[in-house]
Amino acid sequence: MTIPSKDILQKIELLFFALFFSAVTIAQVQLKPMIGINSLPNDNDSVCTIVPRTQGNAWVPVASGDTMADFKLFDINGDSVVLSDVLNAGKKALIVSGSYTCPIFRNHMSELNGVAAQFGNQIECFVVYTVEAHPTGSPMPSSGNVSPTNPPYLQPSTYGERKAIVADF
Repeated sequence: MTIPSKDILQKIELLFFALFFSAVTIAQVQLKPMIGINSLPNDNDSVCTIVPRTQGNAWVPVASGDTMADFKLFDINGDSVVLSDVLNAGKKALIVSGSYTCPIFRNHMSELNGVAAQFGNQIECFVVYTVEAHPTGSPMPSSGNVSPTNPPYLQPSTYGERKAIVADF
């Protein structure tokens, strides 16, 4: 594993402070209502159908200072975490989304690990695993184009399939 350069870590720190400390400070006062599910899905539960952006799936941008919705996340072991619980415990939250088939995301994991190590117990770092960015043999959510391989994973159709890819990652 390559150690991120000091310059890269400083850039991530600046981004982190600019976007997340200001947004989280506001979010600690009042989060938007809870979204998501309250219980762990079964492995055979289906996931949402992925509609590519070019086929009517409009993306809503998030800006610095936006208030976030409260949510519950489940990790690969089935343990849950609630955003408001983290914030109420006095910690800041760094939330990053990505998928295994996204080379940009994979290539920045060492920097994300460096940020987590640098801030230790001051923050909780979460990676929210999203839909596969470049799934094999099915349309990419961003463009609708079909990616031949990157690495070779299909867009999961069940929660268990998503967990299997996360386990590989």
